[in-house]
Amino acid sequence: MIGSLGPVVFQVSTESVKTINDLERGCEARFSEHTVAQGKPLLEFLGPGLDSVSFSMRFDLSWGMNPRIEIETLRAVRDNGVAQLLIIGGIPLGLFVITGITESWKTINPAGVLTVATVAISLKEYVKNAGL
Repeated sequence: MIGSLGPVVFQVSTESVKTINDLERGCEARFSEHTVAQGKPLLEFLGPGLDSVSFSMRFDLSWGMNPRIEIETLRAVRDNGVAQLLIIGGIPLGLFVITGITESWKTINPAGVLTVATVAISLKEYVKNAGL
């Protein structure tokens, strides 16, 4: 197993290939800017911001995956809004929700069957806050 996002497992086996490509992770610090008369504003560090992660996946019928089923699974994870643990290489990266999916239907055969698709997935970190 390469990793997973909740029920979506990234893996390579003799039956199928489901891997991720171009993973990018971003994070920012949060600051408040305070106006100072006749001077430069002052910055106040508020804390870390939420991480964002994006990656792409290719679903190919010849690699043992039905692109429509794989895309529907991702949509269901997005639509339930439940934070999922993202694990890459056995290392947990945190809890994330899917905020966006962009589908590219690459190949549709003469029978109308989607045979190759790529998806770009956007994630946002989810932090549990017991104080809310």
